Amino acid sequence: MAEASGLIKGIGEWVIRQACRDIQNWQSKGLQIPHVAVNISALQFDGNELVQQVKAALSDFDVAPDMLYLEVTESALMGDVQRSESLLRELKGIGVSLSLDDFGTGYSSLSHLKRFPFDKVKIDQSFLKEITISHSDHVIVKVIIGMAQGLGLKVIAEGVESEAQCEIMRANACDEIQGYFFSKPISAAEIEELFAQGRQLPSHLLTLHRPQRTILVVDDEPNIVSSLKRLFRKDGHQILTAGSGPEGLDVLSKHKVDIIISDQRMPGMTGVEFLRAAKVNYPDTIRIVLSGYTEL
Repeated sequence: MAEASGLIKGIGEWVIRQACRDIQNWQSKGLQIPHVAVNISALQFDGNELVQQVKAALSDFDVAPDMLYLEVTESALMGDVQRSESLLRELKGIGVSLSLDDFGTGYSSLSHLKRFPFDKVKIDQSFLKEITISHSDHVIVKVIIGMAQGLGLKVIAEGVESEAQCEIMRANACDEIQGYFFSKPISAAEIEELFAQGRQLPSHLLTLHRPQRTILVVDDEPNIVSSLKRLFRKDGHQILTAGSGPEGLDVLSKHKVDIIISDQRMPGMTGVEFLRAAKVNYPDTIRIVLSGYTEL
């Protein structure tokens, strides 16, 4: 109704100012607070008022720009893509951060993720509702997380209402969650108590860092082993090595290995034979055979 009547512009300006007023109030009380996110309507992209409104609110309440996130849906950007890009870059120039809201429900274009200067992507809650029983939703969420993080963006999952949903997000290295599992909407006074408590998710549901992966490189040529070690060590992996299939099986018996990379042509046991043996006792490993020979 607010959008249909045009009142959303005035409401939107009030929300931005109120958010900055609240940030100022909380900080004056010595509370450690996270950034505050504000939804922006598509109609607020009409005209040139939005940038000035944000600048004025930050200045009037002496709020650092990085304390404010603006959330925008893709549909809000599609009326005039070139102008939207220019407006978003102006907002980034102020120092505020930008989130792409409801990703997965509209255009969901990879080109938009590349073109617009977003900092975060929010996975729409419709993909979370049945993620514990829907393989397709699980795959879609996993792909969105991988794609966004590959572009240097953080990912927020909306609508997380259970520990099982939260665990799936943790296991897939989602950066943040939003939803009733952590808290239902509460008043400004109540949220002060939450800030003061320093409340957070249970420790077993926190993804503090990506786990270190262990790679086993098996090759009878020392120079190739050295090259692969240099290649993979840059990404922080633990590297184990072996010069033959039997040596590789011995390493596997003593260490937990995530990924096995094996040469094919080796004396005594080929790479395929080695990986076949490894699969029997270590079926959860990822197994890759490398060869420069076409008969493989």
